[in-house]
Amino acid sequence: MCRPLAVRPAFPPPRRVRHKPFVQIRAPVVWTTLALTIHADGTSEQQLTGASSFPRHWVYDHAGRLVAKSGFIDYDTWWREAFGVHTPWGDEDSAPIVTAVESSLERQLSVAVIDAKPQFRRLQAGRNLVEQGDQGEDLFLLFDGVLRVEVDGKPVTEVGPGAILGELALLREGGARRRSVP
Repeated sequence: MCRPLAVRPAFPPPRRVRHKPFVQIRAPVVWTTLALTIHADGTSEQQLTGASSFPRHWVYDHAGRLVAKSGFIDYDTWWREAFGVHTPWGDEDSAPIVTAVESSLERQLSVAVIDAKPQFRRLQAGRNLVEQGDQGEDLFLLFDGVLRVEVDGKPVTEVGPGAILGELALLREGGARRRSVP
């Protein structure tokens, strides 16, 4: 069963939109579309199948464990387009970019990185974060988006928010990066 859940932010300010009437005085919609499969043996699976592009969406299981999360947020698109036909009720749902959930160790490392008050970088689409073989002097915590990890030019995985990158080069003697993150 798939069912979108929706709310509207409390304040409906006027905003420009790309089509007539060119002004919208209604708050954009926030939605999460979930699929729940219950098997005859009593086990279940949950899946994030659709979501508004803002805010980040988190899915927890019956035991309170994080099982899925959206990997990318786009506030500007959400603000301009999340109403009318651009919702599941208008026949258009947004497929979320779902990323793997980080482990509890990765969460602990994330807190340690944030507590160190790091320098923030914004990576433009198509730019590489690091190159395989380069000296590794930096540790990265991915806040938003999805990055592809490559070894010898071939994709091996994708990582999303909460991922720690660059730790192996810092820990190894010589510090050469073993993977590229384009």
